Amino acid sequence: MLKSILCGCAAVLFLAGVTNAAVTFSFASDSIDNGPAFGGGGAGAQDQLGTGTGSPLNLTLLVDPDSTTPGGVASFDASFNFTATAIDHDFTTFGSAVVHNWLLNGSFSFVDNVSGDDILTISFNEAIMTSVSNSGLALGSTATIQASQDLSPSNLTFTPGAALTSLGITAADLSAQENFSFTLTNILSTTGTSHPMLGSNGTWQQAWLADGSFSASAIPAPGALALLALSGLIGATRRRRAT
Repeated sequence: MLKSILCGCAAVLFLAGVTNAAVTFSFASDSIDNGPAFGGGGAGAQDQLGTGTGSPLNLTLLVDPDSTTPGGVASFDASFNFTATAIDHDFTTFGSAVVHNWLLNGSFSFVDNVSGDDILTISFNEAIMTSVSNSGLALGSTATIQASQDLSPSNLTFTPGAALTSLGITAADLSAQENFSFTLTNILSTTGTSHPMLGSNGTWQQAWLADGSFSASAIPAPGALALLALSGLIGATRRRRAT
């Protein structure tokens, strides 16, 4: 009996190490039906970034509970909200390009428009926004916003809502290797004729708008998987003894 239990434990731990399938989230810019994805800057908001309308956007959020197998993707008619504050800026030159970097603190969330349930909330500190320009005093036409638990585990938190738990996705499933990325395109000042101007400290002097797409993923922490599998093995062993 002991030998079979030990063999079972070894198998459980092995499987826990190789079955960390990622849960993935994404939306495309063309799924947004009520405005540009992002907007920022301007008078009184030179370090602020939010949605392009200043209010939640309607879009299609795709959730794949297991990225290793085909199919099974859930589609939500979702409301998306995003708020962030730029806390630092620098830039470097690379050939003729000027690479701007900002550190952002903030959060964003998705809510199911049909049920009203929360889907996912992501809070972040020191996410990195990067934009390549031809000037130290202008935002480029594209940008990315990225964050990863690899850089600082305490700076990134994924919190699933009731809409995810109904799919069997819990906080434990989103507890390791969390990461997200937004891709911003067609960045223009709100006048629509130029790249937004920056202050010498990187503040967004002109209000601007941008299209955007999104992807994110996370996996269960290995320890959580092992404990879950081991508890199942122990339960099965107890039932076997009872019979």
